[in-house]
Amino acid sequence: MTARESREAQGLTQKQMGKRFRVSVATIRRWERGEISYDHAVHIAPRWGCTTDGFLSFSPVGARGAGGVKRG
Repeated sequence: MTARESREAQGLTQKQMGKRFRVSVATIRRWERGEISYDHAVHIAPRWGCTTDGFLSFSPVGARGAGGVKRG
């Protein structure tokens, strides 16, 4: 399950998730697109409700390629 799918399964908006993690909606959007370091994802994913692999993957409508995962 991706970060977005997990958030939606919990019935939360990006704004609500931002409040939970004390970050902006823009940051939540970036995380859901896989724009997060591996180290951050390892710590955030369990609190988000998904696996690290799921957190680092994304499946937006009409996507043509893999996410821009930053490692290290």
